[in-house]
Formats: sequence, C-alpha cells, structure tokens
Amino acid sequence: MEAELNSFFSGQIETETYYQQRASQILAEFDEPHVQRRIEIKKLEDPELKKIKINKCSDEISQLRESLLNLEFELVGNLDVFTGKDSASHDDLLETINETENQVTRVNDSKAALIKELQDKEEKRNRVRISDIHQYVDYLRKQLKDLD
Repeated sequence: MEAELNSFFSGQIETETYYQQRASQILAEFDEPHVQRRIEIKKLEDPELKKIKINKCSDEISQLRESLLNLEFELVGNLDVFTGKDSASHDDLLETINETENQVTRVNDSKAALIKELQDKEEKRNRVRISDIHQYVDYLRKQLKDLD
C-alpha cells in the first residue's frame, strides 16, 4: 500500500508540475508582447487608432484568460481520472490480499478518507487558481483602461 501511495503522490506531483510549467509558458509568451503593445499604445496620438489597439489588447487578454482556464480545467480532469484509476487499482489489490474483514474495512476507510482529503485540497487549489486568473485579467484590463 505504501508503494501504491508513493506512486499516487508521485503521479499527482508530476501532473501538477507539468501544468504549472505550461501555465508559466503561456504567461511568458503573453507578457512580453503585451508590455510592448502597451508601450506602443501610450505613444499613439490618434484616438481612433488608440481605441482599436486597446480593443485588440482586450481581445488578447480574453484569449489569455481562456487559455489559462482551459489549462486549469484540463488539469482537474486529469487529476480526477488519475484518482479514479488509483482507486480501482487499490480495490483490485485489496481483493488479492487475504486479510480479515476488519483490516480491509479499515484500509478502505483510510483510502476513502485520503481520497476525499485530496479531492477537497484539489478543489480548493482549483478555486484559488481560477480566482488568480480572474484577478490577473482584471489587472491587465485596468492597465488598458488607464491607457485610454
């Protein structure tokens, strides 16, 4: 069971790390061009052209939000699938072990409590991440509005 738990946590950490790296890459690819666009907008004197550029930046911010939210939902989906697979393999393992009913019940209860705890933790992390995405997008939009 210890090896199975280690495998579970290792897989969870690997999955989360992968998605954190992808989110960082998306932000890095957005950030530098966005800063340059804001600098260009500040220099513009034609109000009509300025408005067009600001609207384009606003669209790009919306695309950033969608990319980050899609990535977050993909992460949640992959972690849910991993947890389900882990539960199934754990149940198979328990069936092969010839122990008393009390031991199996204790293990099942512990497993269920651990999975519930992990799901609650992941749900909280997910809500914080979504909130962070929205706050960042609001910040970017405020910067654009200040240029207008």
